[in-house]
Amino acid sequence: MKLWYFEDNGGNFGDALNPWFWSQVAPELELSSPDSLLLGIGTLINHRAPSGMPVRVFGSGAGLGELPAAVADWDFYCVRGPLTAAQLGLDASKAVTDPAALCTRLYQPEDQQKRYRCSYMPHYMSQQWGNWPALCAAAGVHYIDPTAPTFEIIDQIVQSEMLITEAMHGAIVADCYRVPWQAVANSGQLNPKWQDWMQSLEFSCGPVLELEQVYRGDGELAPGQRFKNSFKRLCLSLSGDRLDWTPPPPKKSSGIHFDTQVKRLSDAARIGAVGLSDNRVLQARLDRLEELLQQLRADCLAQVPSVRLEPSL
Repeated sequence: MKLWYFEDNGGNFGDALNPWFWSQVAPELELSSPDSLLLGIGTLINHRAPSGMPVRVFGSGAGLGELPAAVADWDFYCVRGPLTAAQLGLDASKAVTDPAALCTRLYQPEDQQKRYRCSYMPHYMSQQWGNWPALCAAAGVHYIDPTAPTFEIIDQIVQSEMLITEAMHGAIVADCYRVPWQAVANSGQLNPKWQDWMQSLEFSCGPVLELEQVYRGDGELAPGQRFKNSFKRLCLSLSGDRLDWTPPPPKKSSGIHFDTQVKRLSDAARIGAVGLSDNRVLQARLDRLEELLQQLRADCLAQVPSVRLEPSL
């Protein structure tokens, strides 16, 4: 069975969990039919999924893009939350929670000492052009790079007393390791996928921190690239339309804007995080995920009956 997930060349924590996660919880996937797909961690239920082969879904979400025409024929073990279940017309019992919550049952960092009073983790797309390390340093907050290796990120989250995060899977992993967290949105409004996940755990994250993007501009680039970017910006300002080339990064944010966002982040760090699901609800969802994993593994091995099912969790 082929694992289908979004891969970004620069790295992206939530999606990058997939290869490690599935090798741990369901190693039988590699033994089953290569002519079928598994959709796991991520917002993957959309038109981008390959067609023309059987599809099994374990914990994925919907909400980004159109639903595939063949989705009615897919085999759903569970989905991320009730919003996804409703969109697909599935029974509410299929809305368990995001599978990444099982990380706490798969991996425990050797060093769990609280080294950081507060950490900040941007979304990987914000990290591309954002000046987050400088912003965090000015605010007295530890910066977590969302494109870093998976275990480095998990270790830093666990070693934090609280996490402020624009990345939803930063919040999911913090929540399962019982690290209080606060959600961030550039516009002040969270993507509906957050509500899908939070409703699966029957809670609300409370106030959302509105932290606007702070751009680092061209200062770190070579002179030739800086000139090219300036020329592109000039062309864009004259034409008003995006031309047929890679757009330049935004200009460096002003000092006033930078200082305003520093104050917002430092104030949020001082006040403290507001999100943490009920432990009893979380443990019940994790138990249910484990039950469904056993079913998935057994279904995979039904295609290779000579192999015995061994515990994975």
